[in-house]
Amino acid sequence: TMGVHRPDQGLVWLSVNSTPLLNHDGDLDGVAVAFTDVTTLRQQKSELRRSEETQRAILTTALDGIVSIDQQGLVLSMNPAAERLVGRTADELVGKNIKIIMPEPYRSAHDGFLLRFMATGEKHIIGQGREVTVERPDGTLIPVDLAVSEARLDNQVIFVGVLRNLSERKRAEQVLQELGSFQRGVLDAANFSIIGTDTNGIIQLFNATAERLLGWSAEEMVGRQTPAIIHVGEEVVARAQQLTKELGRPIEPGFEAFAGRVRDLGGVDEREWTYVRKNGSTLPVMLSITALRNHTGEIIGWLGVGTDISERKRAEQVMSRFFSLATGILCIIDFNGHFVRVNPTLTMVLGWNEAEMLNHPFADFIHPDDLASSQKEAGRLAEGLLTISFVNRYRTKSGHYRTFRWNAASDVQQGKLFASAQDITDLLQTQEELVRAKEAAEAASRAKADFLATMSHEIRTPMNGVIGMTSLLTDTRLDAEQRGMVDTVRTCADSLLQIINDILDFSKIESGHMELERIAFDPRTVISETLQMVDERARGKGLHLCGALIDPAPAQVIGDPGRLRQVLVNLVGNAIKFTEQGDVILRASWLASESANPALSPRLRIEISDTGIGIPLAAQGRLFQSFTQADSSTTRRFGGTGLGLAICKRLVDLMHGSITLFSAAGAGSTFTVELPLTPTAEKSPTLPVATVLLVAPEGGTRRLLRDVMHGWGITVLSYDSSAQAQQYLALNSSEPRPQAVVIAHDQADIFSAWRIPRIVLQPQARSESLARVAPEVRFLAPPFHQDHLRKALASILNVIAPVSAPIELAAPLSALSGRVLVVEDNSINQRLALAMIRKIGCTADACGNGQEALECLERQAYDVVLMDAQMPEMDGYEATTRWRERERERRTSYTPIVALTANAMAGDRERCLASGMDDYLSKPIKVDELRRVLHTWLGKSRQKTMPPPN
Repeated sequence: TMGVHRPDQGLVWLSVNSTPLLNHDGDLDGVAVAFTDVTTLRQQKSELRRSEETQRAILTTALDGIVSIDQQGLVLSMNPAAERLVGRTADELVGKNIKIIMPEPYRSAHDGFLLRFMATGEKHIIGQGREVTVERPDGTLIPVDLAVSEARLDNQVIFVGVLRNLSERKRAEQVLQELGSFQRGVLDAANFSIIGTDTNGIIQLFNATAERLLGWSAEEMVGRQTPAIIHVGEEVVARAQQLTKELGRPIEPGFEAFAGRVRDLGGVDEREWTYVRKNGSTLPVMLSITALRNHTGEIIGWLGVGTDISERKRAEQVMSRFFSLATGILCIIDFNGHFVRVNPTLTMVLGWNEAEMLNHPFADFIHPDDLASSQKEAGRLAEGLLTISFVNRYRTKSGHYRTFRWNAASDVQQGKLFASAQDITDLLQTQEELVRAKEAAEAASRAKADFLATMSHEIRTPMNGVIGMTSLLTDTRLDAEQRGMVDTVRTCADSLLQIINDILDFSKIESGHMELERIAFDPRTVISETLQMVDERARGKGLHLCGALIDPAPAQVIGDPGRLRQVLVNLVGNAIKFTEQGDVILRASWLASESANPALSPRLRIEISDTGIGIPLAAQGRLFQSFTQADSSTTRRFGGTGLGLAICKRLVDLMHGSITLFSAAGAGSTFTVELPLTPTAEKSPTLPVATVLLVAPEGGTRRLLRDVMHGWGITVLSYDSSAQAQQYLALNSSEPRPQAVVIAHDQADIFSAWRIPRIVLQPQARSESLARVAPEVRFLAPPFHQDHLRKALASILNVIAPVSAPIELAAPLSALSGRVLVVEDNSINQRLALAMIRKIGCTADACGNGQEALECLERQAYDVVLMDAQMPEMDGYEATTRWRERERERRTSYTPIVALTANAMAGDRERCLASGMDDYLSKPIKVDELRRVLHTWLGKSRQKTMPPPN
């Protein structure tokens, strides 16, 4: 017997029977297995215990028909299964000859088939009996498997026949034979032991399953008394004692221990029991004892039906061991909410012993606030929900509460809930501690950020004075020695400011306060600005510096141009620092997305190559670490904090990119940065198809210029020197000539005889002198800017009239005029700002805090206000907010306000703009940056009127 869980019915019990299959020759063809649903039978067993109809209960325990007859063939009894089989009731047959159910020729035979069995003394058991035919009253012939056993009843020999209907098997045989799968049908066998005794406990019936389960044959057992042979003596004695108390009369520890309860109370006596096998081993069974009665209702014997429950017992033992050994919390609860089983872990955690918990409601142990939800979850399981998870709190014996996370499942047939739990009390406490620690860390981070902001302000304020005054001092009359000293001061101040910026940037990244912008920008512009910022250092060392984005690309992308510029300036600056001669080349190109998804951003690859000292392989692994340089000796030789590359690495990581290095000692270095950038829809302008002669020595500069022009669709002919180019032009005078010549490294005068349009990369001073003698030449001052080269080529290729004036990198700002209010609490910075503004050409006033600024604005109209952010009495944020409110109320003209702040933390710019300011200048302020801002905002005060207040 096996239990099977079905989704629609729950636990279903099946009888599994196997029988050999033989062909016509008697050879074994296979084994047939039949499954019988015995779930209903098991339920009937339970109902029989409450039934007062003893005879019906006894007979319905068997699936097969059971008929008893005397030696004359008269029917003594028959069970309901036999009634259904032969189509007649027991009342119709008891006392009549068994031949009445036989078809011809057996009915006319002298003794009949049953009497022939008796005469020959043959004994047959079910499954090994004979196949006979039974005739029903309507003439239907039923094939039957008949097993006959001889028994004694009241000192008389009787015969018990077990009949099994073979109709279904015959039909199955026919179907299987038609399918060609089997040659004969399925033989069935009883799936539980059946042991019948007389009223004295003498065994009269011992079926095949009993033989198989207990190891005794029917011949060995029939005629012997039970329970001496197959029962445990101690168990029989304990049963007799229990019945003595239950029935109120003495029960002997013999056969009366089995029959007593049924005799006195009727019904079925069902209980777990132990059989003893022939080999001495034991077998646990579910035993049902019923009385066997004749037609008058008199008890003529006893029938014991045993179902093997050894598998269930083994499962219970495994469950018991599992409950005992499991480190997690386990329990079983019935549908009434009482604990049926708890494991040692649960009792240990709560402090209650097993006796204090078993058969007690789980509600007695749950926190009152969790009781309703827990009962609701248990109800959902009892309604048939398979599994569920929930959390509640259980009271310990000491009065404290522990928090459990439960996983529970239900067995509706058994009426039980099976649950496991994890004690998460300590975990929750740890999480609370982590939250508190996180809050403390965030508070420390905020304190660190505040400290950095304060330090930034305090350091940058005096640095503003040093750098600003030095800048102004360089415009005064100084002799050579004084100018050298001033330049030294300015260089040292710039170096100190760079160190401060590195430390602040690194601190912002470490504390998570670094925020990236997402705005549209042109990568070519960022590359050009980078080269301009470091060009003076490169020219001072005599290095060839150039850079460009070579592949066709969108005009703009979305990203953070400021942080990209910071990375490039740092990498190019490093290349210049560690290169004594040769080239520093910045080469950018686009990589297609590796994914098939077109929505994913392409990647911009930027390579910064130099011909410098290189980096040994052993030092490359620690190069991007904080405060680290490849060689500690270089710190004294070249200076620096060792933070530059670490900051570059962190910034590139923030932009979801990568940075790598290829280098060798003495062979230069190449840093490669790859960044995902989202392109905009705008496209770069194209150039007409053309051929250009490029004259430049072999090296990085020539390769870069050639690749840039190839990217524009131009055919490029490259030569190392002017002589080679001149020879080419002389030998190919009849061929189509190049439309233009691009010349690098001061070789322009060689081509004066050919009058071919030329573009020459020359220093500005050299360009101005050559322009007067070569009006067809366009001069581009280094560092190389590819957009300027594009414009120059477009002008030449479109046959626009030559222009003798050189193309400048940026148009000069026009002269400025206007009235500016400087709001600054530091007197030195006041003097510096006033001097710079007046130098630019504007008039200026100054005040010391926000309140004074409001008063000045009430008295005098200003074109631009330079507002310090941090000041005593009233800071710049509040002053700006109040002035904007007054403008709204009065509907007056709009006054541009530009923030002046020494802070360099994330969010400073956003805070300034949120308060109503229009622009942002970070200290220390430089004249060129101040000029740019004033040029942007002067004259705009009356172009905008504040809207009315909401």
